[in-house]
Amino acid sequence: MVGACDVGLIFLDHRFTIPNFPSRILAYMQAKLPILAATDPNTDIGKVIVDGGFGWWCESKYADEFKKCIDVITKINIREIGYRGFQFLNENYSVESAYSTILSCKKEYRIYE
Repeated sequence: MVGACDVGLIFLDHRFTIPNFPSRILAYMQAKLPILAATDPNTDIGKVIVDGGFGWWCESKYADEFKKCIDVITKINIREIGYRGFQFLNENYSVESAYSTILSCKKEYRIYE
């Protein structure tokens, strides 16, 4: 079904107080879909999406901000933005990247077997 979509959607209730990072973002990125997230302010998924340049974010309790995001999406070529997500996925969420992150934490915190 992801392949039939133009934009990946992530919705989290604005009342959440514990950060969430829905794993479906990875499927959207792999499919080269730009992502529109409407979430609580406690999760950093919106920051990752916006800073990575592969989508849009607004707080889920503001319908007018969500509408503004939709207006932007309908007026631009979204293919390039989706491709940025695919690049971000490969650079930041690959097995090699995860391995490097784990090893750097091991060194930083002096965790040994």
